[in-house]
Amino acid sequence: MKKWFLFFLIALGISAFVFIPRTYSKTFISMTTNVEVQLRGNLIEYLSFDKKTKEIERIFNEIEEVANSKLAGNSIKKNLEKSETLQEIYEKALEYQADTYGYFSPYTLPLTELYEKIVYPSDEGIAEALKQVEAGGRLDFSAIAKGYALDQTAEAIWKWTRNKNGDMYLNRKNSPFLINAGGDIIVRESDWLLSDAWKVGLKDPTGDGILMEIWPYGRSICTSGAYERGEHIYNPKTGKPPSGKVLSVTVINESATFADAYSTALFASQDDEEIFNKIIKQVEEAGKVIIIYNDNTFHATQISNGIDDDYYNFIKDGWILR
Repeated sequence: MKKWFLFFLIALGISAFVFIPRTYSKTFISMTTNVEVQLRGNLIEYLSFDKKTKEIERIFNEIEEVANSKLAGNSIKKNLEKSETLQEIYEKALEYQADTYGYFSPYTLPLTELYEKIVYPSDEGIAEALKQVEAGGRLDFSAIAKGYALDQTAEAIWKWTRNKNGDMYLNRKNSPFLINAGGDIIVRESDWLLSDAWKVGLKDPTGDGILMEIWPYGRSICTSGAYERGEHIYNPKTGKPPSGKVLSVTVINESATFADAYSTALFASQDDEEIFNKIIKQVEEAGKVIIIYNDNTFHATQISNGIDDDYYNFIKDGWILR
């Protein structure tokens, strides 16, 4: 009897070690930032974790190469014909440019290069750069690349669980995962209603530490602002950095590509109140947005569907909802 009981305890311990889910993490560098991959699963799933992470890194590096190809003139058409990835990013970029009234633009490279050379360029220099932006002859996908890479990664992980017909394998399931690419994040959770759902910290744009916690509930989060990298987003209409009344814009959406593009568009359009509000409405039709202003006020999408209405929590006091 004692031997059987001991055997039972050993078997129970082995089963717990093998099958109880835990979080595994690995980090690599791509797109000049740390990319952290977290996977929740059992030991069996962990055995393929390293292989999956290498594939994720390959996807990021491939898209980084595309994002770094600053295309101009006749080379645009030629390169688009050679790369399906480049073609898809290009089409997405043009779609978002049209939908955001031009405030997201893949053609702002001349402005970026101008401000990299001269911190305070002359009006003449800005006007010359704007001519190039309006001509649309030079492409730069850096403002959308991380979001696109996150979406492609999520798609790859989804495919790992399915056969050629798209049906889920009997012995596989979607393992919950989080990928953080320098603050742009995608989360997929099968049990996101549970208390252990992933939460993300939004940095305080006015100082140190975390301003608020956000529960993405299986979606993507992308934030744009100037408080970490300095001015790097420019108004494609005026050629100048935004005024600074908006400190950060965080978009939460199923698509990381959408969240990446629209957080940029909202930050760039902050001084055009009519368009700014129109873009907010677009975002809120498909997701959520949190905007932090420089007067200790904030805007956050208010929902009451009983599922994810409590999706953020301020760590610091003194902020007032607009």
